[in-house]
Amino acid sequence: MLENNVAPDVLTYTTLVDMLCKEGMVDQARDILHLMIERGETPNIVAYNALLDGYCLCGRMDEASKLMELMVEKGCKPNLVGFSSLINGYCKAKNINKALSFFRELPLKGLAPDVFAYSTLIDGFCRSKQLNVAHKLFKEMQGHGIAPNVVTYGTLINGLCRIGRLNEAMGVFKEMDSKGVAPDVFVYNVIMDAMCGAGQLQEAAYIFSILQSKGLQPNCVTHTILIKGFCKKWLMSEATDLLRKMEENDCFPNDYTYNTVIRGFILDNDIANALLYRDVMFRFIRKSDLTLRELQGTPD
Repeated sequence: MLENNVAPDVLTYTTLVDMLCKEGMVDQARDILHLMIERGETPNIVAYNALLDGYCLCGRMDEASKLMELMVEKGCKPNLVGFSSLINGYCKAKNINKALSFFRELPLKGLAPDVFAYSTLIDGFCRSKQLNVAHKLFKEMQGHGIAPNVVTYGTLINGLCRIGRLNEAMGVFKEMDSKGVAPDVFVYNVIMDAMCGAGQLQEAAYIFSILQSKGLQPNCVTHTILIKGFCKKWLMSEATDLLRKMEENDCFPNDYTYNTVIRGFILDNDIANALLYRDVMFRFIRKSDLTLRELQGTPD
């Protein structure tokens, strides 16, 4: 375009920045933004937010913070989308205090945190194992009239389960149901995994049995969780029956599923079946690789 003396407009520049960031080409996106400014075009909030999110997804938080300063310098007021990207980026970078600092800035900037901003920060505190703070934020958002969604509930339930507070997680799960927020497969998987870890295999199996009546389809993770639970109790017949049913229902096991079964047989001192399922796994992997090559049109 430039070679033919056709100048891109703001929309074209913004589309390029957004596209490059989504492809992980953040440096090229930055260069486009700077070129835009050099040519006298004023980047809009969408272009700045795209690059801001690109930096945050790559963990380049210093550059993200400087970009927000540039936005302000250029007269572009950051909005909730941009702040949410920074909060998410600092949470992923495990700088939870910086994330909280930006979060607390929102009201000072005339911005009201939404369910996404709260859920992101709650996840950050859960991952840093500061569950008491996460729970306070959970209550705070409701006090401000912001209803937690399935992601918020799932995040808190997962955080509680990961540190062994299953009873509290079940309390949040029941609250979720009472508020009319339907759990998704991720939430049920988290609960099942925690139950199996706590030796509550029968309860986990019951949840598995009712998923379809809830309109949910158990996925590979769901099956593998219960298979692992059976293997820990040396119930290898039940584990292999569930593995067979997975295949019959077109829910194909992955290498982790097979390795779970193999380890189960080893712990049960059944080396013959461990070797048998090792061979089954190798055949499955070769078949999967062949199917992938056929889909990609790649020769052997």
